[in-house]
Amino acid sequence: MLVSLFTDASLQPEKKTAGWGCWVRSERGRAWEGGSFEFAVSTSNEAEAWAIVRGLEFSLESGVLWPRDVIILQSDNKHVICSLPFMWNKGENMVQQPRPTYKRTELEVEALDQIQAFQKKHQVSVAGRWVKGHSRSGESRNYINNVCDRLARQGRASLENGSPVKHYNKGKEVHLVSLKPATTINWDGIGDFK
Repeated sequence: MLVSLFTDASLQPEKKTAGWGCWVRSERGRAWEGGSFEFAVSTSNEAEAWAIVRGLEFSLESGVLWPRDVIILQSDNKHVICSLPFMWNKGENMVQQPRPTYKRTELEVEALDQIQAFQKKHQVSVAGRWVKGHSRSGESRNYINNVCDRLARQGRASLENGSPVKHYNKGKEVHLVSLKPATTINWDGIGDFK
């Protein structure tokens, strides 16, 4: 089954605090979640890579993703998308991208290794697609990316305020595959994103 997963991160480099947010959808339903990282994060690439790790884990836990599914991973960080050994969507054509030559930190490499291990363990195929961040274009992809951004910023802020949370603003509409998917999204608990 095709699964669409959006992830985003928010980083305060001076404080080395970061949060993450994700939104996932398939014919089984929709779910979203966010939180803060329990470790120091130094770069945006580290934060974005770990947001993908958290997003994959949550997608499986929520029941929206199952083993052997195909994931379209959408992120506003091209470096992380291109760092992964999967197909990257350039325009409408899926092309294999080589890993970038910039020097990655140990924390980023650890996250990338966990993503590869997740792919192998659950036999999921992943295609990456870049989405323009912080856009008000009106496209649904940009709207969902902004939702993830808001969740990530809330997670980072909670950590900076002394109340770190691993998970918060959890929402879910999961349906059995044999049932008609919901026509509305229950956005209760995740704030106003307009």
